[in-house]
Amino acid sequence: TFDDGFPNLFISNAHGIRGQHVAFLASFSSPGVIFEQLSVIYALPRMFVSSFTLVLPFFPTGSFERMEEEGDVATAFTLARILSNIPISRGGPTSLVIFDIHALQ
Repeated sequence: TFDDGFPNLFISNAHGIRGQHVAFLASFSSPGVIFEQLSVIYALPRMFVSSFTLVLPFFPTGSFERMEEEGDVATAFTLARILSNIPISRGGPTSLVIFDIHALQ
């Protein structure tokens, strides 16, 4: 952790994943870990992996695009846009697997 509280992340054996098919099991169960995991998720495809698959056991936000009153922020839409922009690996776009998108409803 840096002095300002931001995580100092390191992927051990980064050389060993070159050319490999890599899957990352994310756990977005807490807003505090989402930034850390997104940082790793964005870094992995840039490490010359053959393909990258992101597995989410559930989609953590509940407001999707339902805007019930002015000022509501569609957090699910924001997270979906972030996940849609994961860098492309050598094998192409990231494969995203979500098991239960309604787990929190």
